[in-house]
Amino acid sequence: MNQDKPNVMVGVVTYDGKKYCEEEFMDRLENLSYPLYDVTIIRTDGWTGTPQERIRDGYNKILDAFMTSGYDYLMTLESDIIPPRQIIELLLDRDKDIVGATYFIGFKNDRRPCILDGRNVKSKHQGEWRTIFNTINPNEIDGTLKEAPGGCGLGCVLIKRYVFDKIKSFKCGQAFCDTHFAKEAYQKGLHIWADTGIIVRHLGFSEDWQEIIAKEGL
Repeated sequence: MNQDKPNVMVGVVTYDGKKYCEEEFMDRLENLSYPLYDVTIIRTDGWTGTPQERIRDGYNKILDAFMTSGYDYLMTLESDIIPPRQIIELLLDRDKDIVGATYFIGFKNDRRPCILDGRNVKSKHQGEWRTIFNTINPNEIDGTLKEAPGGCGLGCVLIKRYVFDKIKSFKCGQAFCDTHFAKEAYQKGLHIWADTGIIVRHLGFSEDWQEIIAKEGL
């Protein structure tokens, strides 16, 4: 084991609703190829509060454990996302403060990458107009690294330790904590990037998309 490599904590917030994919997820989580990582899993079953608050509290428990340890990076991973075995190496290679893989949200013909461009747009849903965060267009998934001013979710994101010297905790409101994390990151002068060369499977949302590693030999 190469002790010169950075240490990574993989943090997962989950609950019983994700049991349908738990076996596949855990098999991948336990068999990542990177030599220096540990896993912290927080289950929120039975917790009080809104879904947003329970997820926020779960991530803050992970952050507390991370900050009282010697890890160099925190990787947040949602328990219905199946990354490639080499995901940590691939994201480390980008050497960014905050960088995520690409996954899709939505269903059927409405699938779109969870890479937000920072703009709000109006969308009609069940006869009512609402404001939503705008994602980039699927035809922009071209294998390059793209900045995500509105964030790229926390589904599969690698974050350098020093980021949490500026962002002390995860927060939420009506929006989930990934939205608030992205907003605070840019307020603090940080930038979020998404690697469109790594498309990870998002179970329950984009089942037809297969894992794509845009690096030769992997």
